[in-house]
Amino acid sequence: MNQRIGLAILGLFVFTVLFSANAASAGQSMLVYHGKNVIESPPEFAGLAFHFLINNDKATVVSAGSAGLEVVRMDLTPSDVCIQTQSTLCFEGVVTEVKNPQIHQVGDEISFTLDLTNKKQIGTAKSGSMEGMSVIMNIERMNLKSTAPYTLEITREGGFAGFAPKTMTFDPENGMIVITEGKSTTNVPLDDLTIKEIDQAFQKSKLFNILVDDYLPNEGAADYFAYTLHLNQGVFEKEFSWTDASDTAPSVLRELHQIIWSAGEENIPMPVDIPAHDDQTIIEIASEFVLSSPTFAFDGMKDTLEFGPITILESFPEQYKLDVMFTSSHGGFGDRTDQIVTQALTPHVMEIIISEGVVISAVTDETWDEMNNQYVLKAPN
Repeated sequence: MNQRIGLAILGLFVFTVLFSANAASAGQSMLVYHGKNVIESPPEFAGLAFHFLINNDKATVVSAGSAGLEVVRMDLTPSDVCIQTQSTLCFEGVVTEVKNPQIHQVGDEISFTLDLTNKKQIGTAKSGSMEGMSVIMNIERMNLKSTAPYTLEITREGGFAGFAPKTMTFDPENGMIVITEGKSTTNVPLDDLTIKEIDQAFQKSKLFNILVDDYLPNEGAADYFAYTLHLNQGVFEKEFSWTDASDTAPSVLRELHQIIWSAGEENIPMPVDIPAHDDQTIIEIASEFVLSSPTFAFDGMKDTLEFGPITILESFPEQYKLDVMFTSSHGGFGDRTDQIVTQALTPHVMEIIISEGVVISAVTDETWDEMNNQYVLKAPN
């Protein structure tokens, strides 16, 4: 039997362990992959190459052997032998089918550990004729994409006027772009066609296959915009930076920036036309927000709503601040579904700031951020 061919299964590329928290328990990955690994050691097997096809929690390994192409198919599950991080992954594989077998048989078990940072992989046979043997691989070529939900965050700053950072975050699951500029946040809903166009541009970009992350401006360049693109998908994150004057930056980065930026700016909701200091309109906007806010929606008592005086802040455009008082039937903040809560009448004060007809800040008891449904982030003392 050709032991070199039997080593093929040990080269299985473990990007397949891109698990979400829920998918991991079910043994499902969220990745499609085609790649090539080459053995580094043991020396007698150095240079032997294998091709791998990954589709979620199934894997296929193809290599050339004396009996023709050996095809090994496996089921994959996450392993608890290491702490799963963005740079270290590990899982267990079980052979389910073999064509033209050389060494491996159905039922053989193999464990894998991957060092993503150094593009190294270690595979160890846990059973079968190769039990106890470990092989170190170099990851030479790959083409992969995750099927996990993703978000894209693009930040622009600089230019000849030295503009402050402005960020647009695209979330296809929520169907919107969130624009953040200073303390101002604007939610921009998108139609299905726009969401599809951005998603197609993202899938075409194949960001995980771009090896360089930082593209410096050309020598002597000045007054340029600087951009950062941050991808968050499953357990993986990837960030790129470039400028208007970075000739070496891939065109797909510029294309993603352009399509997201245009969609965000072209679909900004028109502000409500509020006459100067129209108390009734301000109260109506505040009331509508409070009724749908996480804390009030859970157990707020509508007949306890009270509105404090309205203050005009020194800003442009004008911002209006007011306190809204109400009582909840339980303790705590936000949506407390499935949580253990105290059943006690609890008074709250929600401070609301409104600009151009939109609530831009809402904090309950100086503790709970109603817009982001989380505790207020406070700077350390």
